[in-house]
Amino acid sequence: MWRRWGSLLRPRGMRALALATAGASLLVSPSWAALPPGRAWTGIDTLKLNGHAYMVPGRFEPPTGGKIELIANGYYGPTVPAGSTHRTYGLVWADSVWRIRWSLDDQAYWMRPALTPPDRQLLVWKSTDVPDPTPPPMGYIIAADVVGDTVSPRDTIVRVRPEVLVPSGTSGGARRWVAIRDIDPAKGYLLRIFRSDTRGRWRETGPTGLTGERHMDIAAVDSATVLVVTGEGNRGVRWGYLRDTTFVEESPPLSVDRVSTGPSLRPRPSGGFWCAWTANMGVPDWTDIIEIRGFRDGAWSAPETLRIRKPNEFQQLFYQAELGADGGEVPAVAWFGYSPVSGDAADYIWTSFPTDAGPGVGERFEGSWNGINPTLVRDENGDVWLAWWRMFDGIYWAHTYTTANPSAASLTNHDGRPLVRWSLDRSAPETWWAVMRGEGDAPLVRVARIRAGTDTVMTWADTSAPAGTPLRYAIRRECRDIRYQRTGPEARWEPRGPMLALIPRGANPTIVRVEFDVMGADAGPLDVKLFDLLGREVVRARLLAAGSGQDAASVEIPSRVRAGLYFLRVTAADGRQAPTTKIAVVR
Repeated sequence: MWRRWGSLLRPRGMRALALATAGASLLVSPSWAALPPGRAWTGIDTLKLNGHAYMVPGRFEPPTGGKIELIANGYYGPTVPAGSTHRTYGLVWADSVWRIRWSLDDQAYWMRPALTPPDRQLLVWKSTDVPDPTPPPMGYIIAADVVGDTVSPRDTIVRVRPEVLVPSGTSGGARRWVAIRDIDPAKGYLLRIFRSDTRGRWRETGPTGLTGERHMDIAAVDSATVLVVTGEGNRGVRWGYLRDTTFVEESPPLSVDRVSTGPSLRPRPSGGFWCAWTANMGVPDWTDIIEIRGFRDGAWSAPETLRIRKPNEFQQLFYQAELGADGGEVPAVAWFGYSPVSGDAADYIWTSFPTDAGPGVGERFEGSWNGINPTLVRDENGDVWLAWWRMFDGIYWAHTYTTANPSAASLTNHDGRPLVRWSLDRSAPETWWAVMRGEGDAPLVRVARIRAGTDTVMTWADTSAPAGTPLRYAIRRECRDIRYQRTGPEARWEPRGPMLALIPRGANPTIVRVEFDVMGADAGPLDVKLFDLLGREVVRARLLAAGSGQDAASVEIPSRVRAGLYFLRVTAADGRQAPTTKIAVVR
């Protein structure tokens, strides 16, 4: 039953200077994950480095500075310092490989997400690597900040019993808070919260009266107030505020389901927070569900139950609902589940991929057999990055990507500038596309990012195009993993000359012929068209300009053209047009 109560084993620790490479074990490409049109999951990869016997994912960090960062632990192996067994890494995805940004040597266990401002990175963990000869053997709750590419000196917060495992942290302004689920031999579980106003100094706040038995999460609302949510054993999911040093529980509770567990908090960009947890439908089938609620201005929205599609009708037990680290306006969710009465009685990872319309359908991630403890984040392209632990094996991970492909760019004139148009070979709403431009023979560089809608045709006007320079354009499918980027064929834009001018000469009104001069045309064909007031073409002619800069021209008016007011338009081969001129025809 350890899964149900959230006491999930998830270790941490250590330090290194090596390169982390993505494993080549392409296991399976999930065939029926609940994804919007135009997206798919990559194959599943493994992540191992520095000779560790196995590795465990801790958490994805919120994207900052354009980084995708995964905090992970390595266990045992040749690079671990003598007397230790762990090393913790901050791994950044760069050039389609995981690279080490920072490392930490410590007996660290499971660094839960710590909700901080974008410019902060707080680490909170339970450790046994603090010199203390006082018996009996105990653990210690530790905090540190990541500053640049190094970890700050550690703060030891409190000495705890070995069973204490999963602290949560947050910060607001200069303050930091850490919550732990402690164990009192006489009273059982206790939810304790500590606060630090100055590095190295921590004090315990007033009692909460709660247990944190089935995990808790905390988030700073401001520099003096912390939102606390907690799974309270058989009392459901409770919540309240820590104001200064006083905690007050609020009502009603978020859930009264007696087996609710593992609440997960994340900020939302528009303000407030999301919270998700596992609950149970009750009789007759006792199937677990995932519930989500939004929090804003002190009030919670109505609970929303994720729609979940199951591979079979058997009972499913769900654990550890994790919201995406990016804190999206509509959150991505992952959890793990177990079907104790199916033919494949094992844990699997489950995911829900959101769209602008709301949370997606939850489905089992095929290929994630024996997977637990998921963590996930959405990047700037809307792709979900997902990592989990295959028990006593290592880190497994995958991400989504766009399956649509772009056509070659089509270029037309728009007020003297290129209008870029392209199409996708399938609908891919909410995916991102880059417009690439090169000047002359220079390399292509990204000049715009465009988000696709439901239509497969996309356009962009290049108002920044340099004048008088040959340009090349191509469309690139965006993906942070360059192995899944795709660039369409190039199209060329030749510099346009000055705007054409059309000067009428001869009679206007006219009976049978329109005579005019064209100024500024290069040598080559000119298209001449006459339109009526409804925009219908009534006369078309093709003339040839000599390239002298001034060309005399005339167009015959057929007898079928009735008397009235018409518009004359001249277009050069390079797309330049002369201002439209009014022509009156009399009969």
